Amino acid sequence: MAMLFCSCAGKNGQDNALAAHNTVERVRDEWSKVEKPLTITVIDRDKEELEAIGSIGVFLSDNPEETVREFRFDGETFRALNDVNVDSTVIPVVIYPYRPGLHPKDSIDTDSEIGAMFFGIYNSTSQTSDNINVKMKLKEITALLRLKIKSDSITDVLEGIDVNCERGIAASHLRPFNGEWIETRATRSLRTVLTNCMVNNGRHHDFHMIPTEEAGEVIIGVKVNGRYLSVGTTLPPMRAGSITELGLTISNNKLNLGSSWVDTRHPFKKPVAMANAEILPLQYLKTDGTITETYDANCMAVVIDTDGKHGKAVALTDTPGGMMFKGSDFSTGVSFQTVDGQFSEGCFAPGTMQGSESENNIAFNPNVRYSSKCALVHRNGGILTGNIVANCNLEVLEMFTTEAKLGTAYIPTVYELAWLSFFLEKNKDLLPAGFKMPDGFYTTCCESGSDTFYSVDIADKKISAHNSKQYPNTNLRLFYLF
Repeated sequence: MAMLFCSCAGKNGQDNALAAHNTVERVRDEWSKVEKPLTITVIDRDKEELEAIGSIGVFLSDNPEETVREFRFDGETFRALNDVNVDSTVIPVVIYPYRPGLHPKDSIDTDSEIGAMFFGIYNSTSQTSDNINVKMKLKEITALLRLKIKSDSITDVLEGIDVNCERGIAASHLRPFNGEWIETRATRSLRTVLTNCMVNNGRHHDFHMIPTEEAGEVIIGVKVNGRYLSVGTTLPPMRAGSITELGLTISNNKLNLGSSWVDTRHPFKKPVAMANAEILPLQYLKTDGTITETYDANCMAVVIDTDGKHGKAVALTDTPGGMMFKGSDFSTGVSFQTVDGQFSEGCFAPGTMQGSESENNIAFNPNVRYSSKCALVHRNGGILTGNIVANCNLEVLEMFTTEAKLGTAYIPTVYELAWLSFFLEKNKDLLPAGFKMPDGFYTTCCESGSDTFYSVDIADKKISAHNSKQYPNTNLRLFYLF
């Protein structure tokens, strides 16, 4: 009887344990089916990349009637503008970029220029009392060809680029839901039309290509100052997610191949939007060659002269050390005996805007075309600075390149600094944040002799002709073309 009692007690204990286990599993199963707001974490990109991506498109099923939803990055995860509730069984499909109105079976036309595109690869799901979080990786659908172009002339304007490939861009449609390229063709030409940017503005030019496992020939053409230049080369296999960077140089009206490199991955960077708005004086020029109205750490110059698209900007502050003309062997190849045809030194007081004949008053008038023998004839220091750079030694060249920040930097002429003096006087109450008023004499790219150069005191409106190249003691305020 005792043995039977013990046996029954043991069986009841096992039944109770099993019942408890089943209860836990049932509760866990029910809990897993409770709908909560969905958040998506991308695990293979850093925060800077995710901020640049900004938003992604999300499908919750492959139902043809399903419409893509936009999820935006909030600093940690991507979430819908209005919470989307799901249970833990959901495996969303993620695409980039977000395209409103897209359905799972839709394809997009890639005959027009394509950009960076990703689709998500599921990793794992977790949940808290507040939300269900799905971790995903973003896989690139395209390969990237990046062109970096430099010119010997800082005044060169890049009007357009053509890329003609034998392979690697042969498809006309993409199904973003699964990253499938469809309707392939044999060849295709990509073209980017630029809004007349300077060649040396520091920007790179990206072409997102359809991936290929084979090498192929490419012909790259550029339109510069109305001239068409081209060069051919062989591209390596361009696999999805890879980057191939080609360096190109323009010299003596020829387009040449420079350095190149290939990598299997590259960080995502949001392309720089080409500005459509008219550029105005007193806006900022940034280190990436773009124009903005808002001051930040990347602003380096202020616009002083523009036709709405191109123009000149003056650096916010002086360049340390003054540099250049640090030796009598540096020369533009041109020297000027006088500033205006009469004087090599003197003042350009406000009255001289109309050509005053007072003693030692230099006749500065923007409406006058000066003789080629006068320093005031040069209204753009880009050409003369180019001559100095071509003749200076490597040490000074490296110093100038480092301080310049952009390849469109140059040393201003006497005319430009005199003009700047009146511009600053006229706009003294409007000058933007970060701009430091010039103080003292400033270097120009105009030479007064084999061993001397002109300098301008912008604040006091004075011009000096006897500045030693060997022992310069002037300041330098760079100008930039954009």
